[in-house]
Amino acid sequence: MVIFVDIAGFTAFTEAHGDHRAAELADRFATIAARVLGPGDEMIKTLGDAVMITSSDPAAALAFLRRLHDETRRIDGFPLLRAGICAGAVVKRRGDVFGSTVNTAARLAAVARPGQIVGNAEAAAARIHLIASRR
Repeated sequence: MVIFVDIAGFTAFTEAHGDHRAAELADRFATIAARVLGPGDEMIKTLGDAVMITSSDPAAALAFLRRLHDETRRIDGFPLLRAGICAGAVVKRRGDVFGSTVNTAARLAAVARPGQIVGNAEAAAARIHLIASRR
């Protein structure tokens, strides 16, 4: 599973508050994301106001996103996040990941609304299976 998460409205935040405050916000977000990684999660990299995470399975991916949401919501005034999640294969090279799964996860994050997670069909099916298996 590949997860992209970014800060919704980051460009507007930067314009309103300046580059230094925006960089501080992005650093704080990356620190929080690293802190809430669970077993099977790996932060591949940060990209400005975004993080790219790989997760071992759908349950781990959703648990990571829940922890990240919970942590950022505890901070007064922290902007909403938006996420794209894609199940599929990746090519690993030099600590990075490549492939259509990565590209799709990034595109899904870009179309997500503030506070929303958008997944591909495989990620959605895995989530539905996960919910059904808990009943």
